[in-house]
Amino acid sequence: MLYHHFRANAQRWNDRAAIVCGERSASYGHLLSASERIGARLRAAGIARGDAVVVLLPNGIDFACAVLGILGIEAICVPLNTRFAAAEIRVYVENAQAKALIHEREFAGMLDALAPHCACFALFDGELEPTRAGTAESASAAAHAGDPAATYMYSSGSTGKPKRVMRTQGQWYAEYRALAATVALSDSERFLCTIPLFHTHGFGNCLMAPLMSGSTLVIVPGEFNARTTVAALESHRTTVFPAVPFMFKMISDTPFRKRPDLSTVRLSFSAGAALPEEVARWFREHHGRPVRQLYGSTETGAVTINHDGPPGSESSVGRPLQGVEIDLLDEAGRAVAPDAIGEVAIRSPGMTRQYDGMPELTAECFVGGYFLLGDLGSKDHDGRIYIRGRKKLLINVAGHKVDPLDVESMIRTLPWVSDVVVLGQSHAIYGEQVKAVIVPRDAVAREPQQVVDYCARHLAEYKVPRVVEFRREIPKSPLGKILRKYL
Repeated sequence: MLYHHFRANAQRWNDRAAIVCGERSASYGHLLSASERIGARLRAAGIARGDAVVVLLPNGIDFACAVLGILGIEAICVPLNTRFAAAEIRVYVENAQAKALIHEREFAGMLDALAPHCACFALFDGELEPTRAGTAESASAAAHAGDPAATYMYSSGSTGKPKRVMRTQGQWYAEYRALAATVALSDSERFLCTIPLFHTHGFGNCLMAPLMSGSTLVIVPGEFNARTTVAALESHRTTVFPAVPFMFKMISDTPFRKRPDLSTVRLSFSAGAALPEEVARWFREHHGRPVRQLYGSTETGAVTINHDGPPGSESSVGRPLQGVEIDLLDEAGRAVAPDAIGEVAIRSPGMTRQYDGMPELTAECFVGGYFLLGDLGSKDHDGRIYIRGRKKLLINVAGHKVDPLDVESMIRTLPWVSDVVVLGQSHAIYGEQVKAVIVPRDAVAREPQQVVDYCARHLAEYKVPRVVEFRREIPKSPLGKILRKYL
């Protein structure tokens, strides 16, 4: 299991630096002792195996300690975005049936709004401080025999409801083993993290990968900054740099007086959205290092990486990781010929097997041992996979998946809105931005900023529409289907 493997690493490399974050650092031994104290405190508060515990912390050593403490008692970690609005956090807390919440001290005054029935704890420097007793009942149904549930994460989709994805400790460990075997991770790596650890990409490829391999994770705190990131890549002699496309784009667009020395970086890879070929090409030509594409999802974790593609093959997401099987299927569920387009179908020991509490959607997406991701792709004669499009209408804002129905539902609460459609619009840096097309009920003049400000009060920043357009009607087909190509 995941925690057992971490504990073995900590006992073997007690004094080795596990995480460096700003001026702070923590050895493997420190993480182990902190996680044991946190686990003991949670147990004393009544948290048991299979109970969900929300983690509302920024990237840092405390985030890792909280996660490990939860996993150590075989409870379920629910990492959430600290940029969520209070109402959004409460939706996920209630959906997870969370029994406890671990938060930053700054959230102490918002606990009734965030999690009214949870036991709450502030975490600072590895120490839990109780901030409120809880009354939530234990979600015993989440306690699985054998391989314990490890995380609840949420995948957006076309249903308009949060899709709860449970993955076990064994599944997370299987993902790590597949990645490690494919790219030959060793215990001497130095990872650099600039992406959110609550995200599947950050949790698996920036937190668990170094901790499971016994190497060192360097976290750059705060908002992403291209110059700070490149300076950290140099000064920490980074060997592995996982990031997202807009970060490589920002680095590519930043002028440096002196060419950075990235000679120690043996593996840079991008995930969360498609990597523009021109960005990958520029990075390779100007920094002498290729950027590889990694592909996966909340449901599956990482499943492919283009780690050995020749120059010029940056548009491919590569071949499956060791132990992962990917087929491209036609509408009848048959594998398509090389270079033909089909729906991406994944079999992996690291993937979940269902959406919790959503049997109809589970039956639709988990078919014949496959997970149907909703993306369209092709495979060349060398087995390299290319993503050609997507069947689903998610908006990808700098790696954050936005469900248009979430934003539409919020805008519809404005009393003067008659109809609304939310869609993605291309953006030079973030890949996509949110656009809202609105039909007002009356002829009163409205300003786009009214909609932006309203959404900003109720939604996470990346979900807020950056473009608002007013129309007399939404273009629709005779059957009432929205004609998005005219929006």
